[in-house]
Amino acid sequence: MFRNLAERDRAALTAATTAAALFGRDDLAAVCITGRHRDRFLHALSTQEVNGQVAPAVAANAHCDAQGRLQALFTMVVQTEQIVLWTERQQAAALVEGLLRYRVAERVKVNEAPELGLIEVVGPKGLALLQAAGLPVPPQGGVATWAIGEQEGVIWAGTTGGNPAARHGPGVPVLSIQVPDEALGDLAGTLMEAGAAVGCHAAREALRIAEGWPRIGLDVDDGSLPAELGLGAAINFTKGCYLGQEAVAMLAYRGRLRRHLCWISSAGPTHPAAGWTLRDDKGRKAGRVGSGYVTETGLGLAVINRRSWAPDADFEAHGPDGEIVQVRSLTTTVADAFASQGDGGAA
Repeated sequence: MFRNLAERDRAALTAATTAAALFGRDDLAAVCITGRHRDRFLHALSTQEVNGQVAPAVAANAHCDAQGRLQALFTMVVQTEQIVLWTERQQAAALVEGLLRYRVAERVKVNEAPELGLIEVVGPKGLALLQAAGLPVPPQGGVATWAIGEQEGVIWAGTTGGNPAARHGPGVPVLSIQVPDEALGDLAGTLMEAGAAVGCHAAREALRIAEGWPRIGLDVDDGSLPAELGLGAAINFTKGCYLGQEAVAMLAYRGRLRRHLCWISSAGPTHPAAGWTLRDDKGRKAGRVGSGYVTETGLGLAVINRRSWAPDADFEAHGPDGEIVQVRSLTTTVADAFASQGDGGAA
């Protein structure tokens, strides 16, 4: 929902956009897939190329149902002996259950992996920070690994939101670091000694929203399709068959989107909350408000019906107790901003 950023939040946001800030990603959880058939198993159940990935590799990926409706969104980390899926913590158990539902004869195990942890270094000075901390630096568009005892640490580069496609406003570099959970404290201390500022959840959410990266259950509902959400980086349109492929491909190549994930900004000092109903200038239901943190522009996300969306269109956001707030759509939808990234790029 919308809320004002406190002074601490703004300081963390400034550090992330001008220097380097350290963010713990306790909001994400790891799901681990092991077994000799893990590649072909996940390949058949997700929108991204899996069989062609050579460890170490990282890519955005998604799991849909047979009708192409988004069930889970995750970052896929391909390692020599396992595939790790980083997804929203509250969705991890459902992802495990959803994948195992389709296991037939494959030799594969799918489990939540609390033994793994994830932190991020966000900001334009992140690579220099890694070097100062004595950590490996990933090549451009690539992945770096190093040994942590008998286990492996993994570092990959991307942008806030997890999607390197065209975006509303400049992207912010992010370095994601996967390590054993017991190593998180020491690693965070090393990075802070090297000069990383302390991040916070509100600042990280503001960056996610500016990038247009959706959260399931907040910006995504049970009927959402990947193309409506601008998730081209999570879809490979040249791979073989997978669950929901026909619906995903038909909408991308032939169909018209029923609705769009869009950026909205508040027109005044008050702001709508998640779940509020949007109505257009004719009073028709136009969509639903999703997530948003108030920055200088009051930027947020909303799902808006095709017939109602237009650049710089005005809407009324209606709350459950009769509240009404004026909002305006921005000049492009998230899907249009990410239109150039429809070939399954890396996260």
